[in-house]
Amino acid sequence: MRRKRVYLNGVPVGSAATWHEVAALLAKLPQRSVAPREAQKIGSEGPDGFYVKTEG
Repeated sequence: MRRKRVYLNGVPVGSAATWHEVAALLAKLPQRSVAPREAQKIGSEGPDGFYVKTEG
C-alpha cells in the first residue's frame, strides 16, 4: 500500500497507508482521538488521500 496524505476537515495533517494509521495519526492530535472503524465511517478514501470530516 502506498502512503497518502490525510486531511482532517480539509486541512492536511500527515500521511498514512491504512485506516489504522489514519486513526493513530488523529489520536496524536489534540481532542481528535478516533478509532479506526469510526475514522473510516466518518471519512472517505480517494486515490490521493484519506479525507476525514469531524465538523458540520
